[in-house]
Amino acid sequence: VIAAAVSGDPTKYNEAFLGKSNKDYCAWILDSEKWG
Repeated sequence: VIAAAVSGDPTKYNEAFLGKSNKDYCAWILDSEKWG
């Protein structure tokens, strides 16, 4: 859910907002060893 929202609005969820690129953030949030 979070990855879909983030990837769906790269203007809002940009590198300045996320601390990493949109693509890298989505990969990180989907990695079960890194999150949840």
